[in-house]
Amino acid sequence: GAGAIEDEIVVSDIPTLILVGEYDVATPPSWAVLAAEGLGNVIIAEFPGVGHAIIDATPCANTIGTDFMDDPTNPPDTACLNEIGAPDFYVP
Repeated sequence: GAGAIEDEIVVSDIPTLILVGEYDVATPPSWAVLAAEGLGNVIIAEFPGVGHAIIDATPCANTIGTDFMDDPTNPPDTACLNEIGAPDFYVP
């Protein structure tokens, strides 16, 4: 099993981007907040109405991720998060 070090807070100022879905049951938003505790240069982008596998769920995630990778010293534009609506449910 995992050792005690697995429970230690990671402390770093390295630019870090955390993408999380509002409805992610595998790695919920509360875990993103916990993961970010010791990170001094972190951006958490929470995607409304989305579950797991964020990068494939919406073009917005791809844009934010690409912007961050292109220049991790500048916060990516997350305005597209406000354009994501509620999920579409299929009701037969």
